[in-house]
Order: sequence, then C-alpha cells, then structure tokens
Amino acid sequence: ADLCANSTAQGYNDWFLPSKDALNELWLKRNDLYFTLLMNGGSGFNDYYWSSSEYDANDAWKQYFLSGAQFNSHKSNISITHVRAVRAF
Repeated sequence: ADLCANSTAQGYNDWFLPSKDALNELWLKRNDLYFTLLMNGGSGFNDYYWSSSEYDANDAWKQYFLSGAQFNSHKSNISITHVRAVRAF
C-alpha cells in the first residue's frame, strides 16, 4: 500500500492500492483496459495482485488475474504477488 500511496507515476500523486472489490472490477474489465494501460506507460496484468482489504489481522485479500479467483494470504507472503496502483475511477 505504501508503494502505491507514495507513487508519482505519470505526474500524479493520488495513487492508492485498490480494495478487493475494486481489484475485481479491474479483472472484469481487464481486456478493455489492457490497451489503455500500455498506451499510457503502464504494463499489462500479472498473475497475483494484493488488495487493500484485510481478511483478518494476519491476512489480506489478493486476486489471481488468470482466473479471477480471490483468496486470503498471509501478509508476509510476498512471493509472486504484485501491487497495481490505481487512481479514483
């Protein structure tokens, strides 16, 4: 979340880590967003993304972008999980 909140990518400073519901909206619209992301200096989608939504004190929600599945994972589990900074949409 800190990486997103402190990002100044593309001259903007209002980036944040999306909630699990907002992340799911990105997944639902991933095909429409892909070209726009690339044309504006972003990148395509990777496999796993963290959300800002906590499952409990130790776990947070993340989403698997190959299938759309959402599940909880321990916050210390950083292997192959990415963050996708977003702005208000």
